[in-house]
Amino acid sequence: VWDSAREDRWMQWYGEAKAYYQAHGNLAVRKDFVTEDGHALGVWLVNQRANRRRGQGRAMTPERVRLLDDIGMRW
Repeated sequence: VWDSAREDRWMQWYGEAKAYYQAHGNLAVRKDFVTEDGHALGVWLVNQRANRRRGQGRAMTPERVRLLDDIGMRW
């Protein structure tokens, strides 16, 4: 259940990133960027980059890397 909740939460954040990408054509988001809904998308993207650099297993799986690559993530 815990892993499922984490995955659901990650997918919600991914949805925010994807919506930004669809609206702007990139993920060039400043660290302090907050969505209209109050989500700190900039911080989340910084954390995803850090997780990949650290190779943090469940935090940054190959599937998550692929999903972010598909929407223009610059690592």
